[in-house]
Amino acid sequence: MKWGTMAVHSRSNVIKCLFWVTALCLATVTLTTEGAGLYDLSFTQNVYNVSVPENSHGKTFASPASKMGIYIPENLPVTITYQLLDTTEDLFKVEDRLVGDFSFLLIRTHSGSYGRLNREFKSEYHFKVKAVAESNGVTFETTANVIVYISDLNDLQPLFDQTSYEVTVPEDTHLHQSIAQVSAYDGDQGINREIYYSFVDKTNVFAIHPTSGVVTLTRQLNYFLRKEYTLQILAQDRGPISTQSTRKRPATLLVQVRPVNYFPPDINVKKLPTVIEPSQGEVVLAIVKVQDRDIGENGKVKTVQLVQSPAKELISLQKGGQEGEYRVVLRPSAQVETPNPGYNLTVQAIDNGAPALDRNETFYISVYDSNVIPKFTVSAVSVQVEEIAPINTPITYVQAESNRRVDIRYEIVGGNTFNLFKVNHISGLVSTSAILDAEKLRNVQLEIVVYNAVQRNLKSSDSCIVNITIVDNNDNAPQFHNTDNVSEIYIQENLPIGSSIFKIGATDLDQNENGKISFSIINAKNVPFEIEPFTGIIRTSSILDYETMRHSYKLNIRISDWGLPFSRENEMIFTVNLLDTNDNKPQFETGNCSGVIHRKAPVGTEVQVVPAIDFDIIDILQYRIEAGNENSCFAIDTGTARLTLNCPLGVIKETSQRLRIVAKDGLHDSDPVEIQINITNDPADPRISGKPVNIVCQRSDIYQRLQNLVALSHTNNEATDFGIAKTTLLDAVNIAPKFNNSVPNNIDLSEGVPVGSIVAQFQAVDQDACYNGNLVYVIRSGDVEGYFKMDMFTGTLTVIAPLDREFRDEYRLLLEVSDLGSPQLLSNITVDIKVLDENDNAPKFNQDLYTVTISENINVNSTVAQVSATDKDLGKNAEIVYTIVSNTDHFSINPSSGIIKVNKPLDREKYPVYQVLVRASDRGEKLVRLSSTAMVLVELTDVNDVVPEFTPNSYSVRIREDHPVGSVVTVVTAADTDEGKFGEVSYHLVYGEDFFEIDSETGVIRIIKGLDYESHQVHNISVRAQDGGIPPLVSVCFINIEVSDVNENFLAPVFESFFAIGYVSENEPIGVTVMFVKAYDPDGDGVTYSIRDGTGLGRFTIDSNGSIFSISGLLEENEMKKT
Repeated sequence: MKWGTMAVHSRSNVIKCLFWVTALCLATVTLTTEGAGLYDLSFTQNVYNVSVPENSHGKTFASPASKMGIYIPENLPVTITYQLLDTTEDLFKVEDRLVGDFSFLLIRTHSGSYGRLNREFKSEYHFKVKAVAESNGVTFETTANVIVYISDLNDLQPLFDQTSYEVTVPEDTHLHQSIAQVSAYDGDQGINREIYYSFVDKTNVFAIHPTSGVVTLTRQLNYFLRKEYTLQILAQDRGPISTQSTRKRPATLLVQVRPVNYFPPDINVKKLPTVIEPSQGEVVLAIVKVQDRDIGENGKVKTVQLVQSPAKELISLQKGGQEGEYRVVLRPSAQVETPNPGYNLTVQAIDNGAPALDRNETFYISVYDSNVIPKFTVSAVSVQVEEIAPINTPITYVQAESNRRVDIRYEIVGGNTFNLFKVNHISGLVSTSAILDAEKLRNVQLEIVVYNAVQRNLKSSDSCIVNITIVDNNDNAPQFHNTDNVSEIYIQENLPIGSSIFKIGATDLDQNENGKISFSIINAKNVPFEIEPFTGIIRTSSILDYETMRHSYKLNIRISDWGLPFSRENEMIFTVNLLDTNDNKPQFETGNCSGVIHRKAPVGTEVQVVPAIDFDIIDILQYRIEAGNENSCFAIDTGTARLTLNCPLGVIKETSQRLRIVAKDGLHDSDPVEIQINITNDPADPRISGKPVNIVCQRSDIYQRLQNLVALSHTNNEATDFGIAKTTLLDAVNIAPKFNNSVPNNIDLSEGVPVGSIVAQFQAVDQDACYNGNLVYVIRSGDVEGYFKMDMFTGTLTVIAPLDREFRDEYRLLLEVSDLGSPQLLSNITVDIKVLDENDNAPKFNQDLYTVTISENINVNSTVAQVSATDKDLGKNAEIVYTIVSNTDHFSINPSSGIIKVNKPLDREKYPVYQVLVRASDRGEKLVRLSSTAMVLVELTDVNDVVPEFTPNSYSVRIREDHPVGSVVTVVTAADTDEGKFGEVSYHLVYGEDFFEIDSETGVIRIIKGLDYESHQVHNISVRAQDGGIPPLVSVCFINIEVSDVNENFLAPVFESFFAIGYVSENEPIGVTVMFVKAYDPDGDGVTYSIRDGTGLGRFTIDSNGSIFSISGLLEENEMKKT
């Protein structure tokens, strides 16, 4: 017997069926009991996966992923049954089916389970299956795990997250912009939950993305044509159509169109010439007309007003006699006091739109007063000047303007108490007139007035406050405090390191950094002192010892300020004397004394002298017996240390005494010295050698140490200069500065030199150092009006006001340089500056803007316009040459006449407006030519000469075959750069109308008929774009639409039975039909068959009708076995 696995296909779904083919023969078969035993039985797998549709009827068999059951070994008589374990839901049953040598495990739904399997509630079940095998009274059990997956049926329909949507869209929303998004949910699985969105009713104004639900705009909105749209949107899943899915519940999208306020109001100002005379009434300065190009409420002007006007009290805006007309009026009582010949006015117009749009129009109104008062441009100014500035140093300009060209004069009327400053009466240049001192006066507030030079009436004047801050310079050296009057002090020796012994006081009259002081000790030789750099406190830097060190120190103390560019310094000699203190205790010259005294020694006998030494200078010592003299038999001289017998020894019983002697210097006690005295009765005692007493002591090195200390003190107190320099800060020589010989004495300077230009560099040298060599420069005389400035520190001469040769053609400047020493030394030179005439008047066009309109098909060499300019200069400087500056070769200009002509064909689509910048240049001498420009706007009228152009010219699109009708496939766009109707493009399908349509206005292509991959995989369509010309110009693009296949075969085909048995005799020829199997597809599609597996694989084949036939020789006799 041969078996196999057969598969049947319905597009992408596959179902398998087992078949057995038994070969028949006439031979007798003997069954043996040899082979595998009962205990070798086992399931083919430990875990089986099966599936069953949700909501299945009872007795519906589950579809296994693989063959389930147990192979029965050959010649083993066995009966196998299956049982369910671990399940209490009573949803499934198991069956067994013996086919050949295989006992199939079948799982089906329980007869009462209909409606209980719901994938959305529970998607899988797990349980065990037990197989019970019985053979010859012997039972064997084995188990396997089964997972039942509940497959989805399309039993739920999509539900929108809300039943209605509402959006408000401005009417100027761009095409294809997203305006809303709807969303639906489907509780099914896989393709059954994938949702397509579509409109219920056809619309060309909107499109909805089939999968995202995003609604976009496909036609321009117009509030006045239609104010709102109500769209019904359908959400449908992609699964097979079921009873539930046919019940459609569309959502509603309400699109409200909001009108757009496109244009702000237009403001047109017509100025009127005005000259105000005394006692004149109301004066109309300008007529303002306001219009709005919008329609409806957006086109109504709500308010018109003057804003940001510095002259609101003088000028008002009044309604005129016509609609939208207003008058700018100067009030009768207004007095024009401004020096400015007019007003900058801003008219603001606000429309009635939502949101409202406004426009500001700023214009200048000239107003001339017959009784003008000059006015300063600013009411106050603040400047700084260095206190070291030489006399005549320029500081600032004060400037005033007048409505008329009248002579004005400047004058200081207040704040110049010490006459430190002056103002040029004509130019308004403020400069120094005396030496400044920031320590005496820091701030000066000058009041400067400007008045009409003709009237010479200070009451009819304007004033300006000039706040001058005199900046401190480092012009003062720090000084030691005179009030201290201390240059010598006395201190005790042995002070701890870091002890404060004195604070040096110093001051500096300068300010800020210039007035900060640092202290230092500058002795070249080391001294045991240091000074804190910021406080001036002198501290000890080592332990001072009067006995071994110097008794007096001279400190060279320097004070330095922090000024720039150099610090100023001062020095003093400060003496520190050491005082001796009792800091040493007495020390005995001898020690370890012992000896013998005869008992009959007379009272007063000298026993021993025990002197002590003290290293201090004052060493008056007192001696005493501290212990061992309780019987008072011994006495010591307190001043000389002479020890004597004080009592007859014969009356005492003691045979020895041990005395302890101490020396005291008034403060310190010495270490004691002890004397052991033995008393003898034998006058012949050898220890006394016939003398009454004999005491022996050991000498110490204290005397030698004293000699060494005295020698060291002598050495350290030898005469010395303490490393103090012999020269002082006041020894510097002050030499006057001198200008370099290379500085020019005669300079030619063009009147057109820019303000800020360097005229020359004047340098001087000074052999001194520090401030004695620090130089400052100034123009001492020759520049009354203030056209030049000399940099105070660098000597650079620059131009600070525009030169005018016609006003003055020569200057003789006295330049001065001085040092900052005390006293100041200076020198000067005279420099003559000749102002050279320049071509300083440029040609001026009679108008700044020329506007002409011509057709784009105008002939070459045709005249377009003529420009004209004049030049106030004379000779060649007044001869004018016209040129085109713009980068264009479409026009040419006659260099002498200014006539502009067409040079080559024009194209409005490339350049609808040409901005031709024309230059008028003079023939100025020395190659310095001045020029001015005017703009010529050449506007071209349109001709229909451009064919609509697709971008790109071909499209390739891929779309699923199941996309809903109405879905947007693509958008084609053709551009036509012509104007008006000539540039309006309409779209038409040339081919493809059966399945698609195109919006003639926007080029949006939609599906109008369901697509089918099986019948039409590719659609090639053409789109024609034509403009509004007569005749129209046309272009075509091609669109390749590829339809993507979608698996519409949702259900697998079904065999009549999961197995089939056929018989065939051996030795049948190849190609003999063995059996026939049949399957059907619930979707109604055709099926195909194939053999996938089994022992018959390669021996049999199956055709498209389900007939199985042999393709190789059939079984031989020796292959026959019962299965």
